[in-house]
Amino acid sequence: MGNEGINRRQLLQAAGATALLGAQAAGQNSVPETNTAGLLGLALYPQSNPYRQVMGLDGFWDFLPDPENAGRGKTWSGGFSGGRPIAVPASWNDQFEDLRDFLGPSWYQTRFDLPFGFDPKRRLRLRFG
Repeated sequence: MGNEGINRRQLLQAAGATALLGAQAAGQNSVPETNTAGLLGLALYPQSNPYRQVMGLDGFWDFLPDPENAGRGKTWSGGFSGGRPIAVPASWNDQFEDLRDFLGPSWYQTRFDLPFGFDPKRRLRLRFG
């Protein structure tokens, strides 16, 4: 590498290789997942275990922009019609040319099946982000 130093890609590759070697030396099969719970670490990182099930909701959702901010008054929180399909996760600004500069309120909805064995009387929590 000489006197020119290393670029960002080389630094990240070296850091990743170091973490992988350290994990293997410690007897782990893979590098531990990064905690994305935030700076304070108050939330638990999503994980599957006997008490929790993690299920991805990526895919196509129904999307409805609300430039008049009328959705609450029209009870769209209980569902809406007339939406258009949108890929999630992604920005509507990148997917719809007519909304490229729109920064106002919008509504999303989707449907999913509960995991096998899930008691519908139990509380269900959704984590976004």
